[in-house]
Amino acid sequence: MFRRWKRNGPTSVFIVKKDRKSEEKKKRFQELLELVREYAVPRKAPLTTEEMMEHLKTFYEAVEIPASPGQIWAMKRNVISNFFPEILPFPVRPPKGAGKKELLTWAEQEEKENGAFIDRLSPDELGLVLHVFRIPEQKKQEYWEEEDQTDQDLLIEWEERTGHMTVSGPGCRKLGDELILWKGVTKEDLEKETPVFYSYAAALRDSGRLDRGELPW
Repeated sequence: MFRRWKRNGPTSVFIVKKDRKSEEKKKRFQELLELVREYAVPRKAPLTTEEMMEHLKTFYEAVEIPASPGQIWAMKRNVISNFFPEILPFPVRPPKGAGKKELLTWAEQEEKENGAFIDRLSPDELGLVLHVFRIPEQKKQEYWEEEDQTDQDLLIEWEERTGHMTVSGPGCRKLGDELILWKGVTKEDLEKETPVFYSYAAALRDSGRLDRGELPW
């Protein structure tokens, strides 16, 4: 099961039935994780705020804009669920072996209890700082894809403490993968299998670098 979040809860909840194809995909992804663990050259130190901001402004000509209330709420929901799930009052993962009915019940309860908790929680209480950047029109065109609605802004949302990043708008998949691979992983990411580690592996797969033999190490 996977979910997509917006300000007032999930825009959608998908329950994926396990079958041979999904098991094969899971196996291939596990093989990818092993490859990354074995060969990736980790960064000597986590990316700093200064490095990230300089890169976005210099390489992409990005302009920082104020974060909207909806962006701040979505950041809290995603960052807390991924990095600090222990502070939430309700489990962010469904019970193992749960059936469809149990999953739907869990999803409803999880959103109700955790959503209310996150509503009350200030980002300052966890030391979270969100930056939002807009990519200028000319630069945005380099990332457009056929199915994109090009009248939307191409935005990068980045949280300082955790490094959590969201890219939205036309060309977001290509730009997102590019940034994730540029950011790289640390030794701690590899050892603890952090969300950064999983994002890095997925970006390798989705960008087609593995198929072309273009490994970033």
